[in-house]
Amino acid sequence: MSSDEQKERKKVVAISSSNFGTSSSNISGVFQIETGTKPEENAGPPSPRDKWNQANTSELTKCFDDFFNRNYEIFHRTRGTGPQETGLAASGSMPTVSPFEPIPKELYFPKELEQLSFSVFDAHWGDVELIDLYFNEYTRLWVYCIRSGLTDHAEKIWHEALRIAEKWESAHTDCRIHKGSPFYFYAVGCIMRGDLDKGFLLMHSGFIEDLKVDACQPKQQPQGTVKDAYGKPAYCCVALEPDEKYQFFHFKVKEISNFLDDVFNEYSKEIKTGINANDFRKRFLRNSITSRDPLFLFVYSIFELKRLVKEFKSQWKENYFTPKLIMRNLSSLCLIIEDLIKEVAKRDSICADKLTYYSNCMAYLSSVAGLSVHEPNSQTKLRHVIELQDPLNEKNQLDSDKTKEILTALLSGRPTRDVHFEDDCKPLNLIEIDLRISLALRNYGAHNIADEEIITHNLNRLCQSVLNVLFFTVEALGVK
Repeated sequence: MSSDEQKERKKVVAISSSNFGTSSSNISGVFQIETGTKPEENAGPPSPRDKWNQANTSELTKCFDDFFNRNYEIFHRTRGTGPQETGLAASGSMPTVSPFEPIPKELYFPKELEQLSFSVFDAHWGDVELIDLYFNEYTRLWVYCIRSGLTDHAEKIWHEALRIAEKWESAHTDCRIHKGSPFYFYAVGCIMRGDLDKGFLLMHSGFIEDLKVDACQPKQQPQGTVKDAYGKPAYCCVALEPDEKYQFFHFKVKEISNFLDDVFNEYSKEIKTGINANDFRKRFLRNSITSRDPLFLFVYSIFELKRLVKEFKSQWKENYFTPKLIMRNLSSLCLIIEDLIKEVAKRDSICADKLTYYSNCMAYLSSVAGLSVHEPNSQTKLRHVIELQDPLNEKNQLDSDKTKEILTALLSGRPTRDVHFEDDCKPLNLIEIDLRISLALRNYGAHNIADEEIITHNLNRLCQSVLNVLFFTVEALGVK
């Protein structure tokens, strides 16, 4: 091996499971590059590496070394060692794919890896921290693949790791291996390459694993010593907590968190509010009243909307599929608002039968907040929009053209706040307009396959208005 290759190998990141796995360990330290320096010695408990070495894992460690070294060598036979070889990469960048030799589609997995893994599971399946150390042995090659752009290979690493663990579990039905780490890292790789659907499915699986961590404990071990699942990487990712020390994916979480902050700051400029962006996080993202499924759907929608808003290209306005993607995410946000209002009403002992439809939820929100939309004497056309969700009241059903007409009036009149539907109806304030925009969108998205220019040409405004309603809901209903 050349000196350049040796230097490159030393750059490969070694991840400590105590930092990025889902164990209950409280060992300090962060994602670090091998530098040849030794960690400070202390008189505390044994380090994760010492614990791993003491568990008679020497043969498995050699197997993982072989796993890394063989694949590393295979990749380097088919890749240049830098810009000087291929002429394609900028100075200092990662090696680029050689145009002459294709990279093998499959990874090399030592044939003894499965059986050696089973031996560790047999002896230590209830030790969550040590199982995390086992899964972190895979991260050496995974980080190399991620840094090198080998995303397909990176996914195959965790697919195999999960296959081995699940095979052992199928033969030991009364035992459970904690698989939070592989699901988390698998999810990170998928999200990094833009596959949000698969990434969030895997992230949710990792979160479920963290919730079930007690099931991985033998009955003779004391319970309640495992760190709460809500402090683990999967939850911190969907709660948009980039600074949590266990959060490997901090750069992407920070990016999405900043996007949400920008949207909230715009809400603060438009609507007089008594809360800030951090208050919203505490009240909604970190609140027990927000169940995990709406939380995952919310953050998934924010990931998607951020991509649409920030990467939106002018030619997409002529694409008939664009408004369908936009409406899918805006409709999800409306569902989240509806679910939150129902949860708060349940907390306040409001009969659930009174909140059957989205329109009922909007009327309840408006009543609590003192907005004009709930006024019983109002006979405006917009009052009929509120009744659209009731399938038994057919006389109030408006066709898609009428809904579009109302939505157009709301969007065009919002900048000047000149929105009223009858001469005797006072102009609406901004949050009242946004509330009606969400009503129109909810109805339109539920009954039409959107292909309207009004959706694509008002993407930013529609996103802002619907999120304004969510922010206002959290504030007005006292979600804490």
